[in-house]
Amino acid sequence: MDRSLYLVDNENIEVTADGPSLWIQKPMKAGQRVPLRLINRVYVIGNIKISSEAMLALAEQNIPLIVSRHSGEDIAILLPFNHKLANHFKEQRIILENAINLFKYIKWLKAYRMCLQLRLLKKYFPYLRNSNVLGEGDYEVLLAKLIPRDKYLTRVVKDVVSFLLKGLITINLIKAGLDVHTGAYFRRVNFGFVLDLVYLLEAKIDEQVILFFKQTNYSRFVQKCGERVYLTSDGYRNIIHRFENKRSELDNQINKVIDDFFYLIKELKV
Repeated sequence: MDRSLYLVDNENIEVTADGPSLWIQKPMKAGQRVPLRLINRVYVIGNIKISSEAMLALAEQNIPLIVSRHSGEDIAILLPFNHKLANHFKEQRIILENAINLFKYIKWLKAYRMCLQLRLLKKYFPYLRNSNVLGEGDYEVLLAKLIPRDKYLTRVVKDVVSFLLKGLITINLIKAGLDVHTGAYFRRVNFGFVLDLVYLLEAKIDEQVILFFKQTNYSRFVQKCGERVYLTSDGYRNIIHRFENKRSELDNQINKVIDDFFYLIKELKV
């Protein structure tokens, strides 16, 4: 079942294993049983009490556990231990075999990124509809016209959307038999290939940030403490609800990128 489970610590949630299910307990409320067969990823935002038995149950079912602080900027992804390489690990490593392959991969990554950025801006700036080229600096200037100037405010929203996208990319890479760590733009880092695709798909994150701030009442979803900005519980729900509404579209886009990546590595073999 292609469903996500979201756990936010504002609700003082405790999670334990209960046979082939997770048992979720909230203060002053009846517990909820979630069968593991109904989910394929779990997002944890903040300080959730989750038992080691529950984490092992997720690992046994190959269900990623994606964990973040409230800000969304600090993230960990827990995957089951597996001594075997991903099915397409050797094919994937061809991008690192020589400087020419690496150059072609980075060129492909940046060209894809620019196309998605241009597609996004064409929705809001009609005069760009006949344009086929966009500079990175131009994109940032135009994007700034669509979101608030408060960088702390926009950053907290963008980080949470990015956190959600990382989880979606991870599960799709696993399904495709690709190694999540073998990146080239983000090289020699954990989840490097996930980060490569987040970079490529950043316009999809920006799109959801724009939609968040297009709400006339978005201010009720955030609270400030000095320069720091925090999302309320309703703020997290608002972002998650929008992400879930767009999830089918995002899945299709991620899988199109993955398909194009397979075409690329076939060309690099020639």
